Amino acid sequence: MKERRAQSPKHHRIVFFGTPEFALPALQRLAKSGAFDIFVVTAPAKPVGKAQGIAPSPVKILAGKLGLTIFEPERLRDPEFFKKISSLKPDIFAVAAYGKIIPQELLDIVPYGSLNIHPSLLPKYRGPSPIEAAILAGEKETGVSIMQMDRDIDHGPVLAKEVVAIGEKETAPELSKRLAKIGATLLLTTLPRWIAGEVSPVPQDHERATYTKMLEREDGRLYWDNPADLLVCQIRAYAGWPESHFIWKRNDEVLRVKVEAARVIAGGERPYGTVWQAVEAPIAIETLDGALAVDKLRLQGKASRTAAEFINGYPDIIGARLL
Repeated sequence: MKERRAQSPKHHRIVFFGTPEFALPALQRLAKSGAFDIFVVTAPAKPVGKAQGIAPSPVKILAGKLGLTIFEPERLRDPEFFKKISSLKPDIFAVAAYGKIIPQELLDIVPYGSLNIHPSLLPKYRGPSPIEAAILAGEKETGVSIMQMDRDIDHGPVLAKEVVAIGEKETAPELSKRLAKIGATLLLTTLPRWIAGEVSPVPQDHERATYTKMLEREDGRLYWDNPADLLVCQIRAYAGWPESHFIWKRNDEVLRVKVEAARVIAGGERPYGTVWQAVEAPIAIETLDGALAVDKLRLQGKASRTAAEFINGYPDIIGARLL
């Protein structure tokens, strides 16, 4: 980043990097503000669903509706892409869940640097899955940080933060929507003050940093040698992706059953993974500590069912020992 200095008010040129739905409120607010000339960089369209149809990113769809110039580079280090972005003479980058690391040579072309909306209270939960990690850990609160980007992931100094309470039953997709809106507001209030030289970046305490990982499908598997309260947190955390599931060996079939909602009830002396019925739970599963009362579930590829509805179709799950 070049040396930053305050300038008189003008229409600044901003390049917005973003891809999923989390980025939409920020782009919408930037466009609505009328304070910026906006250019958009998003991930290329990719195959989705069983039919593997090609779908544009949510950010591309919104940017198209807003009439903005859109770039979809396969590689950010592509010399042609670098030339195109440089030729725009942008003042600042704004980043919201773009999905790729922006190389330093690109970050260096903007005089006001690059601001990123990160959905955690940095330095806690750096990396790609901070919302899921906070819920999985049973946190009561999280937040949003506006940080100045550098060559390392979520490492740069913080310009603004907002603490956000996590609802007792809130899932990751629900929390993500709230944090996206809060992050958009925080970005829009921080940007003009940053450009005017009124914000002092605060370095992160790197010794306190914690890290999250890219989630994979098998991270969603429920293991019954964990306590029930942890499994409930997992179900809430992975409600969007990878979705929590258990494996049921039913005769000669091995079924993957996704759990969409559950709660903790008192357990007994049964072996881990034993399915039983309680007065308050048509489907209860014994765990290390307590039992998991399953309220809503579905077989892979099937519609969601309540526990009572599932029992009507699969009564033999009662008494089963889940894998």
